[in-house]
Formats: sequence, C-alpha cells, structure tokens
Amino acid sequence: MIKENIRENRAIKFHKEQLNVGSSVLHTLCKVGYGIPTKKFIAMACVNEAKIMLKHTSLTIEEIGYLLNFEDDNNFIRFFKTTTGMLLLKYREHLVQYSY
Repeated sequence: MIKENIRENRAIKFHKEQLNVGSSVLHTLCKVGYGIPTKKFIAMACVNEAKIMLKHTSLTIEEIGYLLNFEDDNNFIRFFKTTTGMLLLKYREHLVQYSY
C-alpha cells in the first residue's frame, strides 16, 4: 500500500491511517518484512519511484519532484542525495550512459 500511494503522500501518519494501524504496528511490519524502519522504507519507496520516472520518462527533475509532492526541486534533490548518496543529475547521466 505504501508503494502504491507514494506519489500521494510520504508521511508516516498518512500511511498508518490508510492501513488503519498504529505506529508501532506499522513499524513492526516494516522491520519484520523489510528489515528497516518505516521512515526509511517510505524514503526508499519514494526514491524507487523517482528512479523509475528518471529511467522511463523524459520528465524534468522539477516535474518528478512535483509528482512526488516535494515543495520545491531543491528539497527533492537534497532528499535523493541524502537517501542514495548520489546526485539526481549524476544518476540520470548514469542511466543514459549505460542504456543501449
């Protein structure tokens, strides 16, 4: 469910309300199912969605950030770098370089 709604909202509160579970239950589900805390799982789902859009669309970084509900492209760029350790432009260049 989190992956399906990642474009709509990244907040833990939103996802626990959608699943109708408490924070501790959601945390346990993420820890047991994926081995990571809820916040990190949501961040990784968001990054994966961004990577899909970067690879399979010609959308700009600003447009992708907007679709993922980031207030501005700088927040999106910072989030991607913090989560992946890679700059968005470098990631997209890497995709272009290695696509045949």
